[in-house]
Amino acid sequence: MVSKYRSNTYIPEMVKACKMLAQRHDFEHSCSDEAGRLLSVLVGQITHGTILEVGTGFGVGSA
Repeated sequence: MVSKYRSNTYIPEMVKACKMLAQRHDFEHSCSDEAGRLLSVLVGQITHGTILEVGTGFGVGSA
């Protein structure tokens, strides 16, 4: 899997949309951009199996 994060400043459109939704609902507990990049790297290491994310709020971490 190729990471969707091409640089330290690139944020995927799905993440932007989730962050905007969370902001509109005054939800302040979404994961940080740095944590999102780490999640992207970790997911890229999975070759088989399933990933479960619990407590995603507005889906920023999942996106």
